[in-house]
Amino acid sequence: MHTSDGDPTAPNLRERRRRETRIEISDAALALFEERGYAGTTVDDIAQRAGVSQRTVFRYFDTKEATVLGGVEDLAAELTAALVDEMPENLVLQHVEAAHLRLLEEMVDDRPETIRRIRRIRCLILKDPDLRGAAALMEMENVRTLTARIAEHLSPDVNPILPRLLAEAGFTTLRVAFDAWVEKVEAGEKADLTSVYRDCRTTLHGLLDPTATDETQHSARAHSG
Repeated sequence: MHTSDGDPTAPNLRERRRRETRIEISDAALALFEERGYAGTTVDDIAQRAGVSQRTVFRYFDTKEATVLGGVEDLAAELTAALVDEMPENLVLQHVEAAHLRLLEEMVDDRPETIRRIRRIRCLILKDPDLRGAAALMEMENVRTLTARIAEHLSPDVNPILPRLLAEAGFTTLRVAFDAWVEKVEAGEKADLTSVYRDCRTTLHGLLDPTATDETQHSARAHSG
């Protein structure tokens, strides 16, 4: 009898199927939340729409909100990895922003479906107070994770507040950019996520450096386009 023992493709196939099932559950939850709202959707509804059992749903996601917010958590993990992979010795905010921008550009160019999914999720978060609370808690955890990774890399002599400030500023700029982008798209405007992110970044730098001239700000915005 043929078995998969020794077949190097077997784990890959199983992992692929796990990813597919996770996406199918998340897609079902996302569609239901859009149709009925978070409060009006049960885990049983999600399971039925995805064609799986409630037990399977909870095998992939710890909570009902995680079925949708897992996409945000996956993005945060990618953003953290993108920074850690190329973290310079003397890390400053611009390095965090550059790593985030590179990943956003790659996603916009090569993963339009991921970008569309994130837009739908952020749109739900903006409209649903229950999801907003869950998303805020998730972002706090993501900030803690990134803070710890940055702290591991920096010299122990550095001000211990610096890693937290870098992580907070990085994720806050991203969240503001995503939400501003979603609001523009929902209003029928043609908006490019990376351009909106660059504009948010430039605006933040203007707040941190109030001596910047109007000419410098205008030049930065021109380049962001």
